[in-house]
Amino acid sequence: MTLEINDRTGYAYEDHFCAFRCLALHQGYDVKNFEGKTKQLFDKWTKFKGVKDFQGVEYRELSEFESSFEINVEVYALNLEGHVESVYKSRGRYEDTVYLHLYQALLHNVQDQSSEKVEWTHEHMPISVSICSNVPGFEEPHCLVNDNGDELVREMVGYMKDIAEKTELSQDESLPFSQLKGD
Repeated sequence: MTLEINDRTGYAYEDHFCAFRCLALHQGYDVKNFEGKTKQLFDKWTKFKGVKDFQGVEYRELSEFESSFEINVEVYALNLEGHVESVYKSRGRYEDTVYLHLYQALLHNVQDQSSEKVEWTHEHMPISVSICSNVPGFEEPHCLVNDNGDELVREMVGYMKDIAEKTELSQDESLPFSQLKGD
């Protein structure tokens, strides 16, 4: 949903409040009566930041924005080829997430996240793991890459078992010979 024009006045917004409007919409406020909530969110932000001259929420402030409102923020934009790419990825510290589209330096709320061409998922899928060890023979970092998560985990566990077996052999070699024979 684009938030460039005020529905009540018909004039373009010129106050740099797009992030707060998106947040108000995300919180369930209707576009026809969300200016009061937008102002409350802005006031909370200015108190949090101690801002006097506000020119909009900047990219470098998004982490603080998340902390202030206890919400994850995901920002996407279209690249020159028309493909969506991630501009800002939250660390996922909060239960709720707001998805925003960056267009011409304005943030827009992403409401319908699934369509005919897009299936929106938000899941963590491991595709690589790097293992380092101080066990002789395994000191070099070993990187495993597999887009099948189950296979990746099997490979990782197998490699870690190899390290564990080498560790057991190393411990046996360090014992006095008499202890190995059970004397």
